[in-house]
Amino acid sequence: MKKIISLILVITFIFTLIPAVSANTPADINIMATEREQIWAVVEKLIYEYSPAGQYILESSFERTKGTTSTRIYNSKTDTFTIETLRDLITLWDMTGTGDVFTLLDTTVHEEYHRIQFYGQYYGHLVDNDIVRVDYMSSGLDLIKTEEATGNLPENLRTQRWRTYASQGAATSSNTRGVYGLLNELSAYYYGNKAIFDCYEILISYLEKNGYSEELGDLVLNYINSLYNNMQAFYEFTFWTIHYMLYLQENYPALYSSVMDNKNYRTVFKYFYDNFEKSANDMPKKIENILESLANNGFNISADSASINFRIASGRSKGVVIDSFIREINILKTELNKEKYVKMLVELLDRDITQTQITSEPTAEPAPVTESELIITQPEIIEFIIIDEPEPEIILEPEPAAEPQTARPASATVLINGENAAFDAYNIAGNNYFKLRDLAFVLSGTEKQFNVGWDRENNAIALTSGEAYGIVGGEMEPSTTAGNRTAAPTTSGIYLDGELADFTAYLIGGNNYFKLRDIMEAFDVYVGWDGESNTITLDTSMGYKS
Repeated sequence: MKKIISLILVITFIFTLIPAVSANTPADINIMATEREQIWAVVEKLIYEYSPAGQYILESSFERTKGTTSTRIYNSKTDTFTIETLRDLITLWDMTGTGDVFTLLDTTVHEEYHRIQFYGQYYGHLVDNDIVRVDYMSSGLDLIKTEEATGNLPENLRTQRWRTYASQGAATSSNTRGVYGLLNELSAYYYGNKAIFDCYEILISYLEKNGYSEELGDLVLNYINSLYNNMQAFYEFTFWTIHYMLYLQENYPALYSSVMDNKNYRTVFKYFYDNFEKSANDMPKKIENILESLANNGFNISADSASINFRIASGRSKGVVIDSFIREINILKTELNKEKYVKMLVELLDRDITQTQITSEPTAEPAPVTESELIITQPEIIEFIIIDEPEPEIILEPEPAAEPQTARPASATVLINGENAAFDAYNIAGNNYFKLRDLAFVLSGTEKQFNVGWDRENNAIALTSGEAYGIVGGEMEPSTTAGNRTAAPTTSGIYLDGELADFTAYLIGGNNYFKLRDIMEAFDVYVGWDGESNTITLDTSMGYKS
């Protein structure tokens, strides 16, 4: 267990001013670049001209890492190189090559902020133009892991990032270093979100200058997805922080007092809470303005509490799913408005209780846009859904298996194009079942890639061949539940390229697991089996053989 040593914190000022923002015309930057080198250049330009905090973070990180060796992962392939320019830091985080400049900008600033946080026995946080030192190893008290407070949260409070950051056995600092680690993640999400917030006017200007294109619509939906994703992160890390402090207050009063007496910790938490809260409150209006701009510049847009969609040239619709964000944000807001959470937040922020009420419903309902085709009724790594809309059709569901089955953890080694991959897989009645999104994730970027979409209204899963997979988070994560599990037949309709498909699928722990050979046959991927070594081989350069 890590030790913390004292409550006295020293503020260290680094007299490096954050540079001023450029006055260049936003529409002059080609945010629709598609070549990887062009994308890196655009992200670098956005950082230097529109994200002063992002510039400070990357330049500080570059000073620390210049001349060091790093490993870059791209489409499951790795290569090692020496960091020689600031742009090399950007290339580190382009792991999918999707051509999305805003997601890469968000990720780069977020991850590089982590790199400049650690100073040995204390963390350094960028607050305005200064680095504020927060000691976490100075009191002689054992700092409990976050999992002790949050590892047994009820199922409905285990939101998107819980498994990665706050569950039993999570390896991130948000777990191992308690509230100090939670603050690290809250602040990193803040700066990643701030970087794309700083580019909001660029997006609007580009829309007004260039008008409709399907590719631009995809980029805008990715941008909106990132805003919702970061907004949810704000409420998650705030909730875990307050829950952790309540747990300390009840079970570890001396440790609770040490954190509450930690002036710099509370100063930094207040800075990021106040600024991130403002961004979260501003987000619905920004999304409303983006949707209005889309509608005024040639996009046929519709939005509701489940998704935001635009009609493409073929007459079909393309969209981004937002219902899980809104649902989980509402759950967290409801908890945070309970009296004990409000009182604890007041204590941490040293604020009057009347200033701390959290809006119980997200303001996610943009006002209708007049004289346009925008129809609005009510407005996690993005789900694109393709839905045929010109004529309504009856959605037929495949016949599910009659009874739930016992799913036993699969023990086989899996090689994908010669590379070892660790899957959360099960054996059901002698067949191997893999998580659908894991398979889409590992095949993305290959000639056999496919995307996974979700049509909530029709309870349908849409598989689209040839499309890069849209990451929603949680892919390739191991199960936290050991032993056999109950597998219930999936009740969703399953569509492959718009046609009803006959797949055998089961729901295990909230995720859909598909028979491996069904999916590999559908996307023509070779499957090999070596009984002696208990190894499954998948090869995208070869076709499927029955």
